[in-house]
Amino acid sequence: MKIQAPAKVNLYLAILGRLPNGYHELETVFHTVSLSDTLEVVPAPKISLKVTGPQVPKNFPIRRDNIVWRAAAEFIKAFGVKGGLKISLRKNIPVQAGLGGGSTDAAAVLTACSKLFLKKCGNREKAVLHKIAKGLGADVPFFLEGGCAVAGGIGEKLKKLPPARFHAVIVKPKIGLSTPEVYGWYDQTLDGGKPLTPAPEIRKILSPLRSRKPSGAWAEYLFNSFEDVVFMRAPEVGRIKSALIAQGCYAALLSGSGSALFGLVKSKAEGEKISRKLRSQGLKAWAVQAV
Repeated sequence: MKIQAPAKVNLYLAILGRLPNGYHELETVFHTVSLSDTLEVVPAPKISLKVTGPQVPKNFPIRRDNIVWRAAAEFIKAFGVKGGLKISLRKNIPVQAGLGGGSTDAAAVLTACSKLFLKKCGNREKAVLHKIAKGLGADVPFFLEGGCAVAGGIGEKLKKLPPARFHAVIVKPKIGLSTPEVYGWYDQTLDGGKPLTPAPEIRKILSPLRSRKPSGAWAEYLFNSFEDVVFMRAPEVGRIKSALIAQGCYAALLSGSGSALFGLVKSKAEGEKISRKLRSQGLKAWAVQAV
């Protein structure tokens, strides 16, 4: 079975504070986009994983601790499946980019497994899948359905929103950023008393999204709490945001904890034109649309 695993961007991401367990409480709006990995999942005597594609970094883990492998193993355990899976993954989504590449791959494996092994996927089965997804990572539950959703908690408390319509350009700088590292930067900046841009109220972006208004109606409310600290620590990322605006994007934002950014454009043709120009400058760039 072949299945597509789409990337996501965060249209809004506000850090509300630190929880007693060390995690951070968030308000965020996810949306899947057309840049995607491809997985082929086939029943087999045991679990195996082969990874290819243009976005596979050196020393990419193809072991039991890989999130895709773990997703397969947890599904087999939870539903008592005999045997394993042969998984082939083609990586088109860059890693350490804030685009959810690992999380979407894990969710795609769970979705493929449910179609391969479950006669039905009722409320009980869906509850088990969401429990597995939550255990794999905070973003994984969102990717089980994709589209657009507002999330709270550490990102796992989801409420569906109507899908938005937009075209964008995604750019991945040469630098990659790990999520724990960026959270560390955020905490150090906050503890150091350095000023951070206050988040606009989330309702300002939720209202036009719920009304299915075009992206021009909510673009001014794009926000990411990580931008200040990432641009301070990795100024080359901030320069790419400026480049997206200079090339004609009418709004741009860091996605997740970075390092990728996305810029909103008026049309598919404009997105393709800007992405070609940025690729000619040695950057990784993709023209995408909401899915």
